[in-house]
Amino acid sequence: MRDLTDEELLTRCRSGEEQAYEALAERYKSIVRREAAAFFPAGGADRADLIQEGMIGLYQAVMRYDAAKGASFGSFALLVIRRRIMNAVSAASRRRHEPLNDYIPLGGGQDGETVDPAADEGDTNPERIALDKEATEETYRLRRKFAQELSPFEREVFKMMQEGETLSGMAGRLGRSKKQVDNARTRIRRKWDAFRPGGA
Repeated sequence: MRDLTDEELLTRCRSGEEQAYEALAERYKSIVRREAAAFFPAGGADRADLIQEGMIGLYQAVMRYDAAKGASFGSFALLVIRRRIMNAVSAASRRRHEPLNDYIPLGGGQDGETVDPAADEGDTNPERIALDKEATEETYRLRRKFAQELSPFEREVFKMMQEGETLSGMAGRLGRSKKQVDNARTRIRRKWDAFRPGGA
């Protein structure tokens, strides 16, 4: 299975071959984790929920992919995964009647671009598109504003949190001890608790 292309695995998935889907899920698991890591949890929110949403997005991509439209499965799957995660965050924000009470995005996609949750042509509800777009713009505005509250070192740690980097990985890349990095993460979370809408 490892030697098969995404498209070959996709064909087998649609014929009901469970091992093919498991192989695709394993292949895209790190991508889902990276996309979920683009949102910094605060106030006890669980990143595992976003990972689950991303995996649901992968399944939706398998079911909806159309090679005739010209995009590769990988590009299409990434869009659907991102959108699923963004919608989960946007929905949670609207339920709390304040923008992103529990999450703040650390950045855009792999290349730093902003994800437009209205980009999926499958959703044509104007009200839903407008609400999602508004929430997206607000989250990125908050991220940029919050970054100004951090020290240069904290901003570096904050950036690596976007990548889902481990504590050991951060320490190695920054040339600092694990304790220094962990203390920076704690300060970032405390600053976010005070900064976020509805915070202290």
